Order: sequence, then C-alpha cells, then structure tokens
Amino acid sequence: MSEHKSMELNLQNNSRGIWLVKVPKFLQKEWSQCSQGTEVGRLSISRCPKKRSAVIAFSMNEDLDGVKKMPRKHKFIQHEIKQCLGVFSEAEDSTPGIEPGSSKVNLEGKIIQKFECQPVMDADYVRLKQEVRKAAAIPQRTSIAIDRPINVFKPISHHKHVVADTERQANGVKNFRADRDKVLDMLFAAFEKHQYYNIKDLQKITKQPITFLKEILTEVCSYNMKAPHRNTWELKPEYRHYR
Repeated sequence: MSEHKSMELNLQNNSRGIWLVKVPKFLQKEWSQCSQGTEVGRLSISRCPKKRSAVIAFSMNEDLDGVKKMPRKHKFIQHEIKQCLGVFSEAEDSTPGIEPGSSKVNLEGKIIQKFECQPVMDADYVRLKQEVRKAAAIPQRTSIAIDRPINVFKPISHHKHVVADTERQANGVKNFRADRDKVLDMLFAAFEKHQYYNIKDLQKITKQPITFLKEILTEVCSYNMKAPHRNTWELKPEYRHYR
C-alpha cells in the first residue's frame, strides 16, 4: 500500500457560508476570459410577501466584450442541499522551515445555498439559441470540386509476383518439390494468420505440386466436409496453439 503524507488543514473559515451556483456554459466561457478582479455582473435580492424564499436575479456587466452576444438577465433557482459540502483550496506552503514544494490545504467555507443560474427567456436568449442551432447545422467536413484528377498512388496493373508466375508458366516450368520441413514451416506460418484455407490458396503460398502438398496436409491438417467451412483445411488439434 502507498503511504499518504499527513497534511494540516486550516479551519479558520469554518463558519463562512458559500453559495454553490451552476452557471450556463456560455457564462463560464465568458468569465474564464476575464482578468482577476473584473466585475462580471451584479446580484439583486428582493423579498416577495407571497414566497418564503427571496427572489434572486443576476444581470451581466454591460462593459464586457461578449455581453452583446448573450442573455443579460438571469434568475437563480434554489435547490435543496442533501449532503454536507465544503470548498477547499490548496496552495504552496511558504512557511520558513517547511520542506520546499510542500502545500497547505485551507477550508474556505461550507456550502449553505445551492442554486442554478438560468437565463430569462427573452429576445437575447432566443437569439443565442438560434446562433447555436445555426453553428451546429454547419457540417464539419465539406466537399469541393477539383479541376483535375489527383492520384495519391500510382496504380499497378501487373504486380511482380503475378508477372513471375505468368512467365514461369509460359516457359513450362513446373513447381518442384521443396524440402519437407520448409513446406511445413510455410504452412504453419500461414495458419498463424488464418484458421481455414482451401487447397488453391495453400498451393499459391507454398508453390508446391498439388499431390505433394496434399500428402503433407493429410499429416498435419484435417479436411472439413461440413458447413460453414466446407472444402477447407485446418490444423489438427495437436498442432494448434489455440483451442
């Protein structure tokens, strides 16, 4: 088990109450671009005789760059807190005599209110949703017309191994029997890639006469007579490295 380093927790702000507010994504993006200490908006809290809780509204700062593209007015929806929550901060400990690189943890306060910041359904909100919908409708990939064909590779009509086989057959050269161990090595290497082969594919791989190839296949392989692998060869169980 890994050893955990013991750390001291500063509880001076234990009695401080903090609001936990969930904000829309466009607000989070706008606030992340603001410098520290910038006023992003103001809260207004009013009491309503017909409601137990206060009415909380948030208005954006008109001096911000992106405020014209987003809703300016928001409302706070209160939610019930069903668990004990707190806010902690971790910073480098610069106390003299402390090991360099050590950090200290502070309790900034406990959550006493939980809200959700929702934009008011006005013209600014409708305009924002329309822009989001238009941006989502733009395809990420588009097709363009070209005036000439572009080949990323040169096509080959006759490959080298096909040409060699054709010339050998045209000259009347037949397949000669290779060493038995070499043929077995080629067969085992082929069956490591695929489990089933027909006789024509194995002949192309080994380049051996069909009668000689069948003699070797009957020793190390089994011939399938039933579907779904009818008329194919596979290794016998004692030669397989799989089940």
